[in-house]
Amino acid sequence: MRVRWLGLCSRKGQLNSIDFISAIVIFMVLVVFMVTFWFVSISHVATGVKENRMGAAAVSISDMLVKGSGTPSTWEDDPANAEVLGLAISPNVLSENKIQQFTSMDYNESREILGLDYDYYFYVECLEGNRLYESGTAGLGDQSIAVTRFAVLDDEKVRLRLVIHG
Repeated sequence: MRVRWLGLCSRKGQLNSIDFISAIVIFMVLVVFMVTFWFVSISHVATGVKENRMGAAAVSISDMLVKGSGTPSTWEDDPANAEVLGLAISPNVLSENKIQQFTSMDYNESREILGLDYDYYFYVECLEGNRLYESGTAGLGDQSIAVTRFAVLDDEKVRLRLVIHG
């Protein structure tokens, strides 16, 4: 005589549909979580890369403006032929004529000569906060990096600020 077991063992090799659906739902939730996490991580990395590029550009360009005289060194006499912009007579000593020519240049032309892929806003102010010169677009994009430099203009200390945004 055979004894039949009427419990869990009676379903040899059969799959309960509730078990299968539960496994699929759990798997799908894990896949959605992993994909979401992946895209958020990629977004953060891309933002960090953009900030690093903007920061490097801001530091490099502010150094070039404050420490260099430009190429040619008398570019302010013929701004249309300027290859590299520089505002200095000597490092950290600025030429008022160069600043005037730079701030009066066409925005897109100056941006191209500076080699910027982003928008910029530049200003020179005395230490009390009065703006002496400014150039560029003041509207900030989704990210911005500001670099402040100190220099001498007409025997007075001034603050230069370059904001890269985009």
